[in-house]
Parts: sequence; structure tokens; C-alpha cells
Amino acid sequence: MIMRDQTAGTIPGLLRGTFRRFAAQRFAITSLTVCLLFFFTAVGAECYSIYCSANKTDPVYRIPHVELRNQPPSLQHPLGTDYLGRDVLLRAIFASRTAVKVGIFASLLSAFLGVILGICAGYTYMLNSHLNIEFGVGLWTGLDIYRHYSCPSCGMTVSTGKKIFVAPDDIMISIAYVF
Repeated sequence: MIMRDQTAGTIPGLLRGTFRRFAAQRFAITSLTVCLLFFFTAVGAECYSIYCSANKTDPVYRIPHVELRNQPPSLQHPLGTDYLGRDVLLRAIFASRTAVKVGIFASLLSAFLGVILGICAGYTYMLNSHLNIEFGVGLWTGLDIYRHYSCPSCGMTVSTGKKIFVAPDDIMISIAYVF
């Protein structure tokens, strides 16, 4: 009797099953379509911007048309025009370039920081199993530095100290402030 290798073909089978489950959800397909449309619109706008800078011409969304200032939405300008007569829809499309760049950068940065913190956590666990827990508790719940003085004869207790606390919200606010 010939034994087959059970691991051969599991990845394509796993991906096929994942794709079937994904394709069965209409909302997931709609969301993916909208995300891809947004992404490819931003890529197209970026390519057009590169083309205009290579040919030393102004992009269409920057050219003012003073005679078309503050127009309401119409067939020619679906979202109307701004105070300089520029098409608002074109400006929104070209603004998507920045949104996609920031989204990709933020995703890559968070993945990089997550890998670095994961490696550090694994390394500290390898050194001492209690060090990892103490590091996590100290970082996310704070660190107490207190001194307690008590007199056994009279029962009086005096406490002095401070609490060092770094919350995830503080870290997110500081990262947002930097960028």
C-alpha cells in the first residue's frame, strides 16, 4: 500500500476553502470591491500626477476656472466647484492619494512595531518567564514606587511615593502628535 503525503496540497486546499467562504459573503465582496476601487483610483491619480510633473504641466484639479466659482452639482461637475472654480470631485479623487499613502504607512509601521515588540517579549520570556509578565504589567498598568513606614508599637503608617503610568491611549496620542 502506497502512503500519500498528506501535507502536499493543503495550502491550495486551504486557500480554496478560504476563498469559498469569503465569496459566500456578499458584504465582504462589496467591501473588497469598494476598497480596490478606492486603491486603484488613488494609484491612477498618482500616475497622472507623476505624468504631469514629468511633462511640467499643471494637473487638471489645480487649474482654476474663475467663471465657474461656487457652482452647484451638475452633470459636468458632480460635486460642484469650489471658490476658485475647481472641480470638487477631482480634488477628492486626488486627495485619496494621501489617504492611501498614510494608510499603507500606518499599517506597515504597526506591523513592524508589533514584530519588534513580539520579538522582545519572546526574548524576555526566554531569559526569565517572570520578566515578561513584569515588563507587560509595568508598561500597561503602571509602576508603583512607594515607601511604607510603619511603627509597630503605635500602629502609625506613613506612605510616600509616586505612580508611573503609561496608558495605551497616551502612546497613541503621542504617535498621532508626531505624525
